[in-house]
Amino acid sequence: MEGRSYSDGLHQAIQAKEQVEIDEETQTLATITYQNLFRMFKKLSGMTGTAKTEEDEFIDIYNMRVSVVPTNMPIIRHDEKDIVFVTKKAKYKAIVEDVKERKRRGQPVLIGTEEVSESEILSKLLSKENIKHTVLNAKQNANEAEIISNAGIFGSVTIATNMAGRGTDIKLTEESVAAGGLYVLGTNKAEARRIDNQLRGRSGRQDVDPAIALGAPIAAASKSSGHFAT
Repeated sequence: MEGRSYSDGLHQAIQAKEQVEIDEETQTLATITYQNLFRMFKKLSGMTGTAKTEEDEFIDIYNMRVSVVPTNMPIIRHDEKDIVFVTKKAKYKAIVEDVKERKRRGQPVLIGTEEVSESEILSKLLSKENIKHTVLNAKQNANEAEIISNAGIFGSVTIATNMAGRGTDIKLTEESVAAGGLYVLGTNKAEARRIDNQLRGRSGRQDVDPAIALGAPIAAASKSSGHFAT
């Protein structure tokens, strides 16, 4: 990636292996953590949709309190309860069946995963069922804007890692709204609640008819094997 390189001579070793011009190894002259950098300023402020869950950290590190600004309009998203499965096989089967039904009626689906490996597993399972879909993870981040822009069209199915598309307003077509709006499905509960909130916030945006918007992170289970727990 332009502007970035591996450290400790690894980048130069790869360049030598590939028989290309070897760049001079860069040196780090100084480092500072984000926390110490921000504390150098006399005044700090910020705005985000998921700060309230981390308020204790803001107070402890920056001596900043979090104020909640009420939404301009009522929240129109419908949140379903989590569903827990004993095995990953059962979870994946339920996800595929759920997606298949929503795909049949044209409702756009966004599947959020925590790991690239899980997004690839789900992609293979959907392909076996001939369910056309798009994958957005670290391997396809160059096409992120295009993939996200198409996530709200009629009948689309998008698998994305939870970090992908943050802050993006997924636009729905009239046909997608009529089919039920964007359906968001989370495959796991994230370690940080704000990550779940970010994924949940992809659905039920304010430019969607509140009578038919729908978003539901479901099929949540931990990453561990055996008995899964939310």
